[in-house]
Amino acid sequence: MAEVPNQGLILAAGHGSRLRPITLHTPKPLVPFFGAPLIAYAAAQLVSQGVRRIAVNTHHLAEAVAHYVQTELTALYPAVEWHLSHEPELLGTGGALKNLASWFEPGDLWVVNADAVFSADLGAMARAHSQEEAQGTWMLTRAPHARALRVVLRDSRGCVQGIAPEAQEDGAVFCGVHLTSTELLSRLPDGISCVVRDGYMPWVADGAKVYGWETDAFWADTGTPERVVDAHLRGRAELPVFRDLGVYRVAG
Repeated sequence: MAEVPNQGLILAAGHGSRLRPITLHTPKPLVPFFGAPLIAYAAAQLVSQGVRRIAVNTHHLAEAVAHYVQTELTALYPAVEWHLSHEPELLGTGGALKNLASWFEPGDLWVVNADAVFSADLGAMARAHSQEEAQGTWMLTRAPHARALRVVLRDSRGCVQGIAPEAQEDGAVFCGVHLTSTELLSRLPDGISCVVRDGYMPWVADGAKVYGWETDAFWADTGTPERVVDAHLRGRAELPVFRDLGVYRVAG
């Protein structure tokens, strides 16, 4: 059985502009979801899979995010090596990875958006990644509530083929969770970049296999007030899952 990657990145630097005015004073990763900051869910998911090296990038209200990582997450998960990667200039999803190229060890790594809340089994996703012998694997959903976001196109093998300019009925939604080889980092340009547009798509064009791992488990994009409300309505049934993950555990 393939070894599950032990390193990852939680993307936590964004402005969260669509959640204003909340994010004028509270960074998006610390916006509460059922009483716990959004970033706590991403952290718990990674740690549950044995990830022991986790980087967190910061930019908007960086001091608050850094304080939470250095106090709460460090206390909850003392076995984890936490690394803060501050971006004076917001680098985008690709630039954040490129900026950490020297910190990651060669091999596979997880990338999780801090505002993506999900109950899918990352262990199953990692096994699919290995079985498919993929260079990268994206968590995808075709959940009805996210039909308007179905822009990921796949081929007959289930591999990512492209990104449509508009939602497609046979498309899928990228959940903001992916597993990739550090080879991707070497292909990203320096400076600001998008991991999909500037990283994955050219890589796919050059022959890389990026598998689309589809799940029907709970997933919520908390990017707007309306989606936060929807996430709470749909997420109540998932509270036992999050409790088992240790999201609501208190350090001490």
